[in-house]
Amino acid sequence: MVYNKGKFILRLAALVALLAGLAGPASSILGTAPPAAAALGGAAVSPQGLMNPDGTLDLSTGFQGTLDLRGWEVTLDAERGPILKPALSAVSGWHDLPKDGLDGDVYVLAVVGSDLYVGGEFTHNGDGTPISDNIVRYDTTGGGSWHDLPKDGLNGGVYVLAVVGSDLYVGGEFTHNGDGTPISDNIVRYDTTGGGSWHDLPKDGLDRKVNALAVDGTDLYVGGEFDHNGDATAISDYIVRYDTTGGGSWHDLPNNGLDNDVYVLAVDGTDLYAGGLFTKFPLDAPQLAGGRKAGSPQANSRLQRVRNCGTVRICALSDEAVMRSTI
Repeated sequence: MVYNKGKFILRLAALVALLAGLAGPASSILGTAPPAAAALGGAAVSPQGLMNPDGTLDLSTGFQGTLDLRGWEVTLDAERGPILKPALSAVSGWHDLPKDGLDGDVYVLAVVGSDLYVGGEFTHNGDGTPISDNIVRYDTTGGGSWHDLPKDGLNGGVYVLAVVGSDLYVGGEFTHNGDGTPISDNIVRYDTTGGGSWHDLPKDGLDRKVNALAVDGTDLYVGGEFDHNGDATAISDYIVRYDTTGGGSWHDLPNNGLDNDVYVLAVDGTDLYAGGLFTKFPLDAPQLAGGRKAGSPQANSRLQRVRNCGTVRICALSDEAVMRSTI
């Protein structure tokens, strides 16, 4: 990745100023207040309108002036610079969401900036107000508010979400938007910038349900109940890698994947942990070194770590419950 050093220095300087401001009501970044701030007698402004969807500062605004960081948390990313997100207030009890929440099951949540994306199986708020089907955006600022996604959401359940930059990858069991527009099967990309937009994945997605997503840099690992792309192209069974760069591309995992459903994925350094119903590599996988077939329980040391998770949907990260694969 090529990173603009000048922008990084500016962002780092901004972070120093921002953190300094935590000791007082506000902090000055470059010293000259913008007209809006000057009109308020130099009053500090909220960073809300100066952020990209991923929480980084939008340097293209040309902002100069004072930011009020009260109610915000600031962290430093080595590549992207300062990242801001609304601070969590001290926990003092439960608080209702507007419109009595949602009328069906919620399975997954993902945060992009100050927005919370909610996936599951629902079509209305709890008070009966229609919303985009099975996925919706909740703006956490102010008192909070619900916002439909374009094209009335999706026509089937949303089970997993993953954020890569400003893109939200959505997995589940669907083939169309809620308004009937065809989309890539069971997995799709949603661009959170602007007003938001849906984008198909290559080869019409995947042919059956997607249960799990895990991000490793620009790679998205996908687990579920599939063995082909949506256009019938054969891929590694139940688990596959998707390269999010360029126009996106699918890549098989070694040994033709796994022999049964994958329900959960987790990345730890260069290791990918997979949990599900599998017990071995598929019997038709290529022969491994040493002359044994991949279906053999003695195929290699990693295979010996595989155990059946039964009907458990989320497996503990232990030798008894998961398989580890080097990525």
